[in-house]
Amino acid sequence: MLNLKEKELESLLRFRLGTKRIGSLLSVKGGQLLNEDFLKRYLHEMKGRLNAPNEKVAASLMLKSCGMLVALHFYLFTVFGKRLPGDPSLMSWEIDDESQGWLPSFYFDRGAEIAEGSREEQLKKLTEDVFKHHVSQLITSCCQTCSISKRILWENIAVYLFWMYGTVQTEMTDPEMKKRAKRDFYFLLYEAEPELFGLSEHPFAGFYPGQAKEQTRSTCCLYYATDKNGVTCSTCPRKKQKERVS
Repeated sequence: MLNLKEKELESLLRFRLGTKRIGSLLSVKGGQLLNEDFLKRYLHEMKGRLNAPNEKVAASLMLKSCGMLVALHFYLFTVFGKRLPGDPSLMSWEIDDESQGWLPSFYFDRGAEIAEGSREEQLKKLTEDVFKHHVSQLITSCCQTCSISKRILWENIAVYLFWMYGTVQTEMTDPEMKKRAKRDFYFLLYEAEPELFGLSEHPFAGFYPGQAKEQTRSTCCLYYATDKNGVTCSTCPRKKQKERVS
């Protein structure tokens, strides 16, 4: 059904590609989450599984998972030259309601297709499908629903995209593959028109830390609010703030 070779499938499992539909009460179609009324109810329902004190924190953690979905799409394209459907109505967030927490896998109703034709045009099309027609709308819905900053949500997406392309550079040995990944990443950072993201300004370039070993986020993803001891992510800007105070 997924139309992926064994090697391709194994590579995508770490990005939470789902191989079957779980169909639990918490599983949801991607398109449903773009509806603000539905999203509000869903965030309210799932915040307990995330230990989130409110819907704002739950929305941030949801978009961190969405960052993995974005990484999945672009990894498949960059490394294997294939595409999975970008239409949110053709994928679902699958959650096992018998397990604790909320860790979705991403199931697609249609299999992957080879990205034929101009590679540059295919990359533009993928960017538009994934961002303008899905992720950007989800972010807008979250902001309207629970008044969370768009910068937080876009950086949640960005860090997973940055991590994925960094992983390709460190894991791959093929020089042509590295070159292709570098080119695709540069396009997403600097060349893609904001319209491809459904925005008036580019969402990622301001977050990219370059090759710095110590990478600190610009915004806080609010994960600390889910931990009883206030433990933060390793790249949390709150750590730097505490260091300056001390």
